[in-house]
Amino acid sequence: MRAPAYTEAGIIDFATAEAGVLTVNSLAVIHGSDLSYETKIRSAEDLLGGKYQTALPGANVSVRMGGIATPVEFASPKLIIFVVPANLAAGRSDVQVVRQGVAGPRIRVEVRAERPLLYPAEDGFVLARHAESGEWIESRSPARPGEEVLLYAGGLGQLVPPLRELQAPLARLPLEKGAAIRVWLDGVAFGRPWISYAGAVPGYAGIYEIRFRLPVAVSEDPEVRLTLEGLSCPAALRLPLRYATAQPEAARPR
Repeated sequence: MRAPAYTEAGIIDFATAEAGVLTVNSLAVIHGSDLSYETKIRSAEDLLGGKYQTALPGANVSVRMGGIATPVEFASPKLIIFVVPANLAAGRSDVQVVRQGVAGPRIRVEVRAERPLLYPAEDGFVLARHAESGEWIESRSPARPGEEVLLYAGGLGQLVPPLRELQAPLARLPLEKGAAIRVWLDGVAFGRPWISYAGAVPGYAGIYEIRFRLPVAVSEDPEVRLTLEGLSCPAALRLPLRYATAQPEAARPR
């Protein structure tokens, strides 16, 4: 029976694909072989009392960091998606996969307490929804100037109250440093009141939702970044956005 096989180069940040550097309460990916016998996506029914199980039901695959069980969202023979625990201390930590009792190697990675991470969709665009309809924003369903959009991110720090081990948020929990979040569009920063909510997505650890009102004058497909107390996204993404009529000159926030 072969053990799960993976290396430091195969343990990457979900948002940036950067190897060996992960952030607390954000999504991470393990690429390897023999990681799972089954392909399984975590379902809402897999949460027991609002908590993830120590191993992903249906696959019996777990990931541990520094001896702490992590929430596992997806497992397949060659790929695992998991959440860096919200209660994990920053510094160096071991990552280890256990498949049905058979353990893989312990791999050391760097863990950061906070780092704004916008989650990507396809083709260099940010993962986002129309706030009113809940539909995904994409090229065939772009955002419009002045509408509210929902952006999805990781690594934004503690929630209020903070999550415990394997706990999933069951309600909209605000971000402890919500007042410090800034959304940047083409180099222009927007804070409150443009951002009406920054916090948890109920039922999902490792994912933050930012409810953001777009300005009425903005460039099409603007570059989007996040900052938090001087920390910036490692890479910028674009938001699919189109005007129904002629585009006015972009305005600046007051």
